[in-house]
Amino acid sequence: MHRAGLPCRARHYDGACRILIRILFATLGALWLASCGASGVDGEAPARDWPEPSPALWEATGPDGERAFLFGTIHSLPDGADWRTPALVEAIAASEILLVEIANLDDSDSAEREFFARAYDLEPVPLLDRVPAADRAALAAALDLAEIDPDSMIHTENWAAALQLGNAKRCTSSQNGVDRALLDAVPDVRSLESFAEQFAIFDALPDAAQADLLMSVANERGCAAGEERVMAWLTGDLAALEASITQGFRGNADLQSRLLDRRNANYVADIVALHAERPDADLLVAVGTGHMLGDSGVPALLAAQGYTVRRIQ
Repeated sequence: MHRAGLPCRARHYDGACRILIRILFATLGALWLASCGASGVDGEAPARDWPEPSPALWEATGPDGERAFLFGTIHSLPDGADWRTPALVEAIAASEILLVEIANLDDSDSAEREFFARAYDLEPVPLLDRVPAADRAALAAALDLAEIDPDSMIHTENWAAALQLGNAKRCTSSQNGVDRALLDAVPDVRSLESFAEQFAIFDALPDAAQADLLMSVANERGCAAGEERVMAWLTGDLAALEASITQGFRGNADLQSRLLDRRNANYVADIVALHAERPDADLLVAVGTGHMLGDSGVPALLAAQGYTVRRIQ
């Protein structure tokens, strides 16, 4: 939980001032779908054949004919992985408004400002001491592999340490993100959230949830696991994606509730409100795939609001 922010000039002990904070990990689902892929950390992708793309896509039709296309995105992909399909191209062309988690992804100044305002605690506690004793060796090994000195994070909140560790371990480039590519495809782009709102969600996580988030990132199996998730996303294997994300929650109900379920409900409220304002405007809702899964996902919640929802890809 946020206690106090430190001005950047006072953070000489923390290398985070030199890190470009990205919003790739805005959701837990995004984190596990973005942290790794087939590209090497040097940016050179090994040669491989990716399957014919068929990422999940839904059409939701409201009681009065309102329409929204629902597309679960992935926030970074390895080079050479094509994801565009005729059905998706048709949905993009039909849509007048694009709804994404964050529209101003390139506003790094805002992202950094909101991150640094929440990411630090004036009361120093060694990072390894904040997780159960049984987890400390795994966390130390993950930090060592990422070339992060745990002593440099003595003032860093657990959630912020998790994001920085995930960023260091990531094997793909955010420039290959599907959400980023879609921003130029629809003329009217609107954000469902702000940088401030997203980082505030992380900052408000209970201590136990933050520790589980940190350990989930630390226990990430590496780029091979990320490649498996890319394959599942490309082929629309929702069962595999849901299993991966559920495993990442480590059984912590607060993580799922605060990082996915509550936000999904807010997204659906925004969709319904926008359709009430613009009933003739077709929407393209493109958010991390984690938001589309299960009984608390956006498709299921829209169905509960009276929409007819069908998967079209």
